[in-house]
Amino acid sequence: MTIQTLSRNRALGFLLLFTCALAVSVRSGDTIRYLDESDYSQLGSSLLHRHAFAYPNGSPAVYRPPGYPVLIAAAFAIVERPVTAKIENVLILMLAVLAIGVVANRIHPNAGALAPFLVIAYPLLIYAASILYPQILACLLLALTVFLLSDAQLSARAATAAGVIYGILILAVPYFIFLLPLLATFTFFRHDLPRLDRLRGAILLICAASLVVFPWTLRNYIEFHKVIPVSVNGGLNLFLGNSATTTPNGSVTSVSAACIHVQPNMNIIQLDSAFGKCAVDWIIANPLPAAKLYIGKVINYFNFRSELATKTASLPWTDWLLFFTYYPLLLIAIARAALFRRFPFGKTEVLIYLIYFLNAFVSAIFFTRIRFRIPFDFLLIAIAGGFLCNCWEARKNRVLGKI
Repeated sequence: MTIQTLSRNRALGFLLLFTCALAVSVRSGDTIRYLDESDYSQLGSSLLHRHAFAYPNGSPAVYRPPGYPVLIAAAFAIVERPVTAKIENVLILMLAVLAIGVVANRIHPNAGALAPFLVIAYPLLIYAASILYPQILACLLLALTVFLLSDAQLSARAATAAGVIYGILILAVPYFIFLLPLLATFTFFRHDLPRLDRLRGAILLICAASLVVFPWTLRNYIEFHKVIPVSVNGGLNLFLGNSATTTPNGSVTSVSAACIHVQPNMNIIQLDSAFGKCAVDWIIANPLPAAKLYIGKVINYFNFRSELATKTASLPWTDWLLFFTYYPLLLIAIARAALFRRFPFGKTEVLIYLIYFLNAFVSAIFFTRIRFRIPFDFLLIAIAGGFLCNCWEARKNRVLGKI
C-alpha cells in the first residue's frame, strides 16, 4: 500500500469519525444525563465566573477533581452551553485518535491509518465524547504517556514530558495515581536501556507527575487543613465497592444508611473518611465474601454492561451494541497475545498489555465499570491496528510465496 493511499485512507477515516462524533454530540445538545455531568458543568461555570473551584454556595469544592472542569470553563468562555463542551470533547477525541495512531505505528508502520476506523467500530468512544465526563481527555493523555514511555531511547525530556502529562491525567481522573507505580516499574525494568537511564526515567516520571499535582494538594491543605492529593471520594468509592450489599456489577444503594460510622452534620471530608472506615471494617470482618467479591469484580472488568445508578440512561439495545463491538476488540487483543511467538512483543505492546490487564486487579479494589474502562479500551485500538496489519502482511507474503 503506497504512502499516498495510506494518507488518503487516514484522512477519510478522520473525516468520517469527526462527522459521526460531531453529529452525536450536537444531537445530544445541552442535555445532561448524569449527576457527574451536572457537577462538572457547575464547577466549570464557577471557574469561569468566580475564578474559584467552588460549590454553588461559594464554599471551596473538593469532591471532584479540577482537571476536566478547567477544560469546560475554557469551552464556556466561548459559549456557556453544555453542547460547547461536548464539541470540545469531539476535538479532544480527534487529537486522541492522532495520538493512538502514532502509538499504533510503533507496532506496525501502517497501523495508524486504521485507528479512526477502529474507533468508529467501537462507538462507545463516540458516545463518551457526547457527555461531560473526563474519559475522552483521559484517552488522549494516557495515549501520549504510553507513546513517551515506550520511546526507544527514553530521554530525560521524554520521561519528564510523560510525567507532566500523567500528572495532568491524575488531576483529571485521580484514580490514575494508583497506576503510577506500574508505569515507573515498567520504566525501571526496561532491559533495552542502561540501568542509569532506566532509573533516571522512573525518577523523572514520578517527580514530574508529583510536581504537577502538588500545587493542587497544597491548595487543598490550605483550604481544608488536611493532606488531600486531588479530591475526596476515595473512601466513598471503596465503600461502594466493598459492602454487604455490593455485587460485582452493582454497588450499595443507600450509602449513608449502610455505613454505621456516618453521623449527622459531617462535612464531605469526614463523610469520605467514615465510608472508607466502613469498607475496611467490612473487609476485615468478612474476608472470604470480600475475596469472592473482589474476584467477581475482576471478572466484571471485562463486562459489556453496567448496572447504572441512572436507570433511564441505558437502553437494552445499547448493551447489545457494546457486546458486539467490545468483545471483538478484546478477542483481537487476546489472539495477538496468543501469537506472541510468531509476532514478538515490542515495548509499546508490553506496556499496553500491562496497563490494560493489571488495571482489572487495581480497579477491582474499588469497583469496575465500563465508563472507567474507556481510556484503557482506547489503548486496545493500537493493539488491534498493529495486529490486523501484521496478519494482512503475513497473508500477503504467503500468497506471494505460493506464486
